[in-house]
Amino acid sequence: MGDYFSGAILESFEIENLNEPDQALLLKYQLRVPNFARRRGNALVIHEGFYPYRLSRGLTSLPTRSLPLLLGDDTRTQTEIVLSLPGGSTVNLPKQVELHAPLSTFSYSAKLENNILRIKKSLVVKGGRISVPDYPAFRDFCNKVDRQDNLEIVISLSREGT
Repeated sequence: MGDYFSGAILESFEIENLNEPDQALLLKYQLRVPNFARRRGNALVIHEGFYPYRLSRGLTSLPTRSLPLLLGDDTRTQTEIVLSLPGGSTVNLPKQVELHAPLSTFSYSAKLENNILRIKKSLVVKGGRISVPDYPAFRDFCNKVDRQDNLEIVISLSREGT
């Protein structure tokens, strides 16, 4: 977790479906990350999102291909981040996004209710071959996912939260 959350303190960890090969493996953990957000005036700023997928680095480092890209097993990831914010906080919420590409889908949503910021992300990259003609669309998809994953989130604090 240190690559994603410097200084993180693991408060709880749970594995579900470990002995159920037909079920998705589910990892649940709760972290406390002091100093995760940086102060900017009367705001807290979160850089580089939460647990970014970093698809471009691992899947589409080449600008073009002369052979198909082979993707191994399916990757299915759902991430939900829940942050308790100080009373009266406001957030520049990123727009909801749904992306589709050959063998792949991604969705992202964020909402603030009762001082709880909830961010949900879902990624599916199916195993298979990305053909040479489909590679540019897949590469564009990976770049868009990475950009969305790295959006800056600004939490404006009320005078009471400072």
